[in-house]
Amino acid sequence: MEALVKSLPNRTDRAEKCHFFAIDTKNANEKNVISDTQVKASNAKNWQVLDYSAGDNDGNGIEYGGTSGVKPVATTSPATLKIAHHTLSIHNLLPQSKVKVYSVSGELLGEKSVKTDSTAFYIGNQTMVIAVINGVAHKISK
Repeated sequence: MEALVKSLPNRTDRAEKCHFFAIDTKNANEKNVISDTQVKASNAKNWQVLDYSAGDNDGNGIEYGGTSGVKPVATTSPATLKIAHHTLSIHNLLPQSKVKVYSVSGELLGEKSVKTDSTAFYIGNQTMVIAVINGVAHKISK
């Protein structure tokens, strides 16, 4: 999403804001994430960020303010997380755990419903990621 926001042309010469749909919060399969900082950057270029919201407002969407980030970082957890060789390894999970991994810019890198007590995600050259395990966020860095 960061690249998309940076690529938006400056439209401050226009009287009315331009619009773009960034997310559909009513779609259970939605994977887009746009931060409040990215929304502010879009607004500065005279773009209004919209949530499609399953076609609300006659398909015109509703204004979206972005997310302020993930939930507070957990200070204790039975899970152990480690980054090595372009991979995030997670151990000591409860079976049936739901895990999502995000870059620090909010890009979803992967998600799984885990059937065992460990899993791994390829994260490429990321040096820091956010892993959300059963709704609790964990910040991990090399």
